[in-house]
Amino acid sequence: MEMLIMKKNKENWLDRYMKFWYGISGPLDEYRQAKIDHIGNRAFFIAFLSLTTLFIISSILFANFGAVVAYRVLLAESFLIIIVIDFYVMRETRKFKLTENEVSAKDYPQARKNAIKRGLLSGVLFGVLMFLFEFLTNIHMDSFELWLNLLIAGVGGALFFGAFAAAMYVSRIKVVKDDE
Repeated sequence: MEMLIMKKNKENWLDRYMKFWYGISGPLDEYRQAKIDHIGNRAFFIAFLSLTTLFIISSILFANFGAVVAYRVLLAESFLIIIVIDFYVMRETRKFKLTENEVSAKDYPQARKNAIKRGLLSGVLFGVLMFLFEFLTNIHMDSFELWLNLLIAGVGGALFFGAFAAAMYVSRIKVVKDDE
């Protein structure tokens, strides 16, 4: 019986992914779950309708102006659509206060430590990805210049991104007064 209760309380991978994607710390209660579903559904329809329109426009451009023009318009507009959807999701999660991590005063030091660890881990992941991206895009450079670029992009990007991510996660922590 206890095993069933423990399994029910454990988050599955989809819930963890949604919490990561929407920037939610702490438990995923029914209110947050409903708001995430609402925001996700709207973001999907924004993406679906705008991408469908974009593909129709790209097909017309391909027929009239060639593949290069259609490809460039498709890339630029796809990037714009992604940015619009990201800003929509960020605005809605802030509006409904889904990103705030409410902790008691006694749990604040541990929550702050966890937020800093999460930010630094994000920085390390970002640094590794930047290292790989720089390596794959600048493989034609000579050895010294390549390693200098890799160090600047990987280590510099990791430090910069990790510091800002940690500061962002710490700023989301809200201390709640105990009712005792």
